Amino acid sequence: MFKIKRGEAKNKTDFGVPELYKFYKEESDNPLPKGTFREFLSEYNTEILRLVIYDGLDYTMNHRVGSLRIKKMDNSLRLGEDGEVANKLMVNWPKTHKLWAEKYPNKNFEELKQIPDKPLVYHLNEHSDGYVFKWYWDKFTSNLRNQSAYRFRAIRNIRREAAQAWKTIPELKYLYYE
Repeated sequence: MFKIKRGEAKNKTDFGVPELYKFYKEESDNPLPKGTFREFLSEYNTEILRLVIYDGLDYTMNHRVGSLRIKKMDNSLRLGEDGEVANKLMVNWPKTHKLWAEKYPNKNFEELKQIPDKPLVYHLNEHSDGYVFKWYWDKFTSNLRNQSAYRFRAIRNIRREAAQAWKTIPELKYLYYE
């Protein structure tokens, strides 16, 4: 089996917890220690995201930044006129790599790149009746400048927790709206 390496991070932040703490320390009369501040911020954000996941909360952020929710989208398999997949299904890369290893034995990744029209295995989301759940930052009420340049991406452990919840708790699909 071949191995694919991860690349460098795509998005690097300009502002993070150290900059938030510096601002907080300047504005507060009696600031918390840095470790306590970091712990509080982490717990607060995690709890908000868990409320969004498990209770279907539509979280409105302060200062007219917009709202955060989970959007349910129909992504069931649709075929085009030519019999090809018409919608954008996510490729199940582990199963696809396993299929390629069985179909094209003794080939490395560079040799596989040269083969045209290799078969792909798609995620069909049968556990959620073909629905896909995505984090959605509603910027309609936002007054941010250049808001199209910003995006929300939950941290990895929250994304994994959300995916696990959506797979194991079938009632969650009724909490969210399209």
